[in-house]
Amino acid sequence: MVREWRAELARAVFVAMAVVALLAGWRWAPWLAIGAAILYLQQYGLDWDGYRLLAVTESPRLWWVAIRQWSAALWSERLIAPAMVWVALLGPCWMLLHAAWVRGRAGRAAWSGRALVRRPFA
Repeated sequence: MVREWRAELARAVFVAMAVVALLAGWRWAPWLAIGAAILYLQQYGLDWDGYRLLAVTESPRLWWVAIRQWSAALWSERLIAPAMVWVALLGPCWMLLHAAWVRGRAGRAAWSGRALVRRPFA
């Protein structure tokens, strides 16, 4: 039991470190966030029951009546966690692509000589 708690604590610390790195804007933060999401997916499976229920009922009103009776644990496990894992994967991927695009533009500008032209009052 102690070993499981230590593993949970290590995962929580890793996720907290990724969040702090993202908020601080560190260059390697997206990689930490992707690693934290993969670690979560490896340990816990995603349960899409809340979204499947919406497809089965075909009525947002009936779906809301059904999920309103769920506990907070079910809400977090079946509605919030699947969406947040995808946000935790797609957000850092977008950040990495954007950084590569900006770096590519800066490299092309330097290569073409535009970065060497200095315009003090432009």
